[in-house]
Amino acid sequence: MTDAENKDTNAATLKRKFSFFSTEDAAEVQLGGYDPATVSGTMWYIPAMSDKDFIVGTTSLKFGKTLADSVELLHFNDNHAKQYGAPSIMDSGTSCLVIPADNMQGQLANIPWDDFSKHWDHGKSFWLEIGQKQWEMGGWGLTVV
Repeated sequence: MTDAENKDTNAATLKRKFSFFSTEDAAEVQLGGYDPATVSGTMWYIPAMSDKDFIVGTTSLKFGKTLADSVELLHFNDNHAKQYGAPSIMDSGTSCLVIPADNMQGQLANIPWDDFSKHWDHGKSFWLEIGQKQWEMGGWGLTVV
């Protein structure tokens, strides 16, 4: 659609950006960036780690009843790995959170899934840090098999 070589499109000049917004009962995808009138507060841009997929670097994943008592699940071996982050696919089509079940080829000093399993309890939330911004991911359901 934004292929500059395609002479049959009217979207050749659009930036290769998109935004998606959702609520409990509505959703919208905006192509070419975002409409500032549709948001309140600051829009955060997070650079992708790939030009082929929507992958961003997660620099922290915490789990607990409050942020203050939460446990860090990503123990990076060095500052370079932490600055880069754990590659994470952003997919608006799922509510799935996948936690690494290994040490990510030596990038981590721990196995995040094992630490999560040790601290599992009802009523806890995740805190996810991407692009130096932290979000609480509460109100989720989980089935542990």
